[in-house]
Amino acid sequence: MIDISRALSLAWERMIIILFSRPLSMLAYVLASFVLLILGSIASLVVVCLICCFIFWLSFIPMIGSLLITYFLAQLLLPLLVYYRCFQIECLAQFGPQYDVWTVDVPPETAPGAASF
Repeated sequence: MIDISRALSLAWERMIIILFSRPLSMLAYVLASFVLLILGSIASLVVVCLICCFIFWLSFIPMIGSLLITYFLAQLLLPLLVYYRCFQIECLAQFGPQYDVWTVDVPPETAPGAASF
């Protein structure tokens, strides 16, 4: 069984080490995240207001209105949420190869004369 409290304390230790070893990078990440959050919120608000005005008349039919509003909001918010999560992973990858989750371990190639199955 996994000891969650140990894993959590190890994660906090590594985060503190990264924070104090590269404070400017962490500050840039926090500022960039804040700017992305504000811009995404503004874009979401504008699109939601436009959607609300254009399909308001369909909301009087309960099933169609709720499905359309849900579909349009999902089309707007899902790419923003995925981009934000990927941005976090990419920013973490700059601190070293041990934090890069996108690398793939490729097995070493066999020697030219070795038999392969």
